[in-house]
Amino acid sequence: MKNIIILLFLACLSCREKEKVTPIEETKKEINKTVYFGGDDNFYAIDALTGKERWRYNSYDYINSNPTLQGGTLYFGNFENSFFAIDSLTGKLRWRFSPEEKVGFGVNASKPLATETLTYFGSWDSYFYAVDTNTGKRKWRFKTGEEIESDPILVKDIVYFGGDDGYFYALNKENGGLVWKFRAGSGIHRGAAYSDGILYFGSGDSKLYAIDAKTGVKLWDFKAERSIYSTAFVFEENVFIGSQDSYLYAINKVSGDLKWKYKTSGTVSSSPAVENGVLYIGTMENAVANPKENNKMVALDVKTGKLLWSFSCGNWITAIPSIKNGYLYFGSWDRKFYCLDAASGKPIWIFNTENAVSTGSIVTSTASF
Repeated sequence: MKNIIILLFLACLSCREKEKVTPIEETKKEINKTVYFGGDDNFYAIDALTGKERWRYNSYDYINSNPTLQGGTLYFGNFENSFFAIDSLTGKLRWRFSPEEKVGFGVNASKPLATETLTYFGSWDSYFYAVDTNTGKRKWRFKTGEEIESDPILVKDIVYFGGDDGYFYALNKENGGLVWKFRAGSGIHRGAAYSDGILYFGSGDSKLYAIDAKTGVKLWDFKAERSIYSTAFVFEENVFIGSQDSYLYAINKVSGDLKWKYKTSGTVSSSPAVENGVLYIGTMENAVANPKENNKMVALDVKTGKLLWSFSCGNWITAIPSIKNGYLYFGSWDRKFYCLDAASGKPIWIFNTENAVSTGSIVTSTASF
């Protein structure tokens, strides 16, 4: 009997030892690490969980570009006609590019597109640039009719972007050769979304366009009541876009038919983001009275457009929000950068900047045990 008890004890001890080893993979949890964004003249790296500053890089002029992170390097432009590549860990400058033409309005106001070899961006000098990702040396440039503010996207060998001249362009990614261009009714100020061979983008003529990515042929268009300064976003069967008419639209991506629309408290120049069945978008109110009542980040049911919660800010919200592991990050023209609980809209922390934050952010994460 004594031997049986000893054997049972050893067996239980062995089970306990296994329990200490095997759950490691099961308890692995991804946590947010750093949030990067440009606000005022500075580019910031902030602890994503606490809101404490890690470092800042002074670009010596207002940063109007959404950032891109590629291979440990952050890319963005500013009003001073400069395009920067900085180390994401230290904030140290790696290289800086300045176009020959000095237009006085900045290199770009959109999100650059960085690959391992080339980085693409549009400029207010009316050129679209491709520079070496590692050195910043110009590889080629393409001339358009006016400023370029829209985000470029890359599909296979073609880079796509819109221009303030009203054209949407498709260029060869290696040499900048024109593949095709499509004429909208007015300027194209924001980026496009791509899904299943179709490009979707809005224009100052109040229309959302769907065009064939291979040929540039229009498939359909949807007309809002006012201009569109929002980047389209595709989720499942719908394409979502905001308008200056104060509505956020959900439109069937194949037919162009309206599924639902949500009236916000102000115009919509922000762009939508979706996670876990919830759509998030910021609004802006041009009226001076009661700015906190009408400049909101809203969370909507992506299927129905039903309001789930809203959070008021002291000024415009024009940038696309970032969502990571249950946290929502965005900046406002009230000189603050916010981290909210994505499920409830309750603030986690608020970081004060020196000027308006009009651009989007990047959130990195790491796995901890």
